[in-house]
Amino acid sequence: MSLTLAFANITNITNGVEQQKSSAPLRGLSRHTAGKLMPICKPMRHQDGIVLLIALVVLVAMTLAGIAMIRQITSGVGISGNIGFRQNALTASDLGIESARAVLNTLSLVTPTTLESDNLPGYYASLPATPIDFTLPATWANATTLPIDSTGNTVSYIVHRMCSLPGARTLPNNQCVLQASKAGFTSPQDFIQNGQAFYRITARVQGVRGSTTYVQVMEY
Repeated sequence: MSLTLAFANITNITNGVEQQKSSAPLRGLSRHTAGKLMPICKPMRHQDGIVLLIALVVLVAMTLAGIAMIRQITSGVGISGNIGFRQNALTASDLGIESARAVLNTLSLVTPTTLESDNLPGYYASLPATPIDFTLPATWANATTLPIDSTGNTVSYIVHRMCSLPGARTLPNNQCVLQASKAGFTSPQDFIQNGQAFYRITARVQGVRGSTTYVQVMEY
């Protein structure tokens, strides 16, 4: 009898707990909606494609920026290369200057009268009456051209004696630019007779990429 009563009490207590759980409302919800939980979906708004338009504008802007960057880098590399070729051409011009100086020194010691006429390639015993345009191909028709160097430069040179006429520099009408630093001259006539004439050496270097460089040096 006592076991039956204890079992009945336990059953009542369990039923009471289950009834309390089922009847208790969820926090934050009303009693009406506590047992009816339904997912809440917001209605989709109408899309006008504005996101796609913005993405296309950004893509175009990034493409233009990339093209501009590539062009800037390419221009920088080209400028650097041109500067390097110019320095190389200036260095190659020294070969033409030194070659012309060697010829002048040899002729002035062995046969100085050879320098009084235009019988040598690339040499002129006098200046022309009109200014010389060294950019004209005809100016370099009689020039001395050296073999092409290892970097592809073609060096040519022309020598002009700084006199108004060919022949001896002591001629009455021949006006020459003479060296004025030599000591021992006692008179202007002595200076004219014994002074040394100046020579202008013009070297042209035709390098790669169509570059052309001109260098001039005065020699006596």
